Amino acid sequence: MQNNPFKKNTAYYLTEPFVFRKRVEPFHLGSKGQAVLKTLKSAICGSDLQYYLGQKAKEKLKQRLPVIPLHEGVCLNLATGKRVVPVAGDLTQVPKEFKGRENIYPGLPYMGSTADGLARHYLTYPKELLVSVPDNVGDDLACLVEPLSIIFHSLNTVIPQHYHRIAIVGDGTMSYLLAMVLHSYYQLPKPLLTVYGIWDSKLAKFSEFANTINTDTQDVEGQADIIFEAVGGPEMQRTLDVCLKLCAPGSLIGIIGISDSRPSLAVSKLVNWGVTIKGLTRSTYFDYKQSLTYMADYKMQKYLQKFIHPRQFTINSATDLKEAFDFAVETHAPGRILISFPV
Repeated sequence: MQNNPFKKNTAYYLTEPFVFRKRVEPFHLGSKGQAVLKTLKSAICGSDLQYYLGQKAKEKLKQRLPVIPLHEGVCLNLATGKRVVPVAGDLTQVPKEFKGRENIYPGLPYMGSTADGLARHYLTYPKELLVSVPDNVGDDLACLVEPLSIIFHSLNTVIPQHYHRIAIVGDGTMSYLLAMVLHSYYQLPKPLLTVYGIWDSKLAKFSEFANTINTDTQDVEGQADIIFEAVGGPEMQRTLDVCLKLCAPGSLIGIIGISDSRPSLAVSKLVNWGVTIKGLTRSTYFDYKQSLTYMADYKMQKYLQKFIHPRQFTINSATDLKEAFDFAVETHAPGRILISFPV
């Protein structure tokens, strides 16, 4: 039996929409295949906010709450003293018939939703799902690895070509990371990339990579070969309407945004124009590795740093965590909101 030096652990639970509870509880060491991690920093994702705001389906809220939120972050492996990023989906808990495609297993335990997340001082996690962080990648940037891994997984699935006309619907973090990777990694020329959003302050961040259109003040026009929906949530009807307006014959709509809404679609256009809709889902261990390799490039770091909000939060109470989430809901300034959990 392993000696357990951790008698207690502090964790923050989302017990119902808008309500966090701080709990001090026993800490249990995992199996020999698991490492003990200390949460260093985490970022608030849009899916975290959907749980906080009660925008998930009622049956999901009933089944999944209370839950420890957050899945984007960096931890310290206490056995090695090295920083790691845990793969948010526990791929070790997937049936053998999903081998090689573990990330699409419907019952995949995922931090902050169907499994407890990073809003706690300590946790145990499978060693094989820990990705080492290079020394030249700081904690703040490491918090972007999970969303960046989804971008790489999406693009590895769609495989855009240098001649494709590409549209991104949304002006948040996922859209920024997508535009940045298309520009810097895929070498997509700026004239072939257009970002559609509603906040001029956010759209301004895309000016080096793409053309931008504010859908509140400008007409949605043009055609694209690949359209990415990167908003989700309660706005899914509106964003899918924009996607359908931008379709070219034979185009593909890749959905990154998560939503429990049931939007309507112009089926006749989908059928007559041969349009494909594809869900671009959770990433794999390989995508995390690829993201950290990309992130280690100093030139890429200057782009990534632009989408980290200057205001950060230190969490010592449930009230502190609520303040951070409320700020993330209310601010329309670009950038991921980062939080830390000191012991």
